[in-house]
Amino acid sequence: MNYGIHDSLDLNYYKGVFNKMLSPCKHAKITENEVTNTTTIEINGTPLASAKVTFLVANSADLSVTKIKPMHLGYVGQNLIYVIKVTNNGSSNATGVILTDILPPNCICSYINLTQGTYKRSRHKITFYVGELDCNAHAIAIISVIPRYPCILTNNSFVTANEYDNNWNNNFCTTNTKVYCMCPNFYYFG
Repeated sequence: MNYGIHDSLDLNYYKGVFNKMLSPCKHAKITENEVTNTTTIEINGTPLASAKVTFLVANSADLSVTKIKPMHLGYVGQNLIYVIKVTNNGSSNATGVILTDILPPNCICSYINLTQGTYKRSRHKITFYVGELDCNAHAIAIISVIPRYPCILTNNSFVTANEYDNNWNNNFCTTNTKVYCMCPNFYYFG
């Protein structure tokens, strides 16, 4: 092969090699205190080089969000309460903890409370600024809504923090609630 002058076939071949080198790594291993990426450069299926990079994670939080006793049944015009629990299961404190809750558009928010921190409401989005959450500690947010008509209400919550979270699978929570009309009481006298 002449390295000074490349024909178009050679250039396309090397473009493919470099694209493989720059493609996202598919071999990531994540543990509580480290993230390891391994990649291998291959030409025609033959490995040429391999590289392994390990990042040590000094501060690791494992935040989770759950709904406590979620209501799966509600009625038009009556309060429906969401109790949302954020827990830090990680090995270090979590800072900058933010819980975001997306309310269904077909309800009216009637009450908001948080055990620590502050919150901001923007239409159907409530952002809870929890702040710092120690290891094995939790914060609770309470939201009350009033459904406006029969439907299925979907409430979504998710939590983030400044620290690395080694388990993103428990950072999201969704609850669906069937809402029915309130039927008047009928009495039969006879």
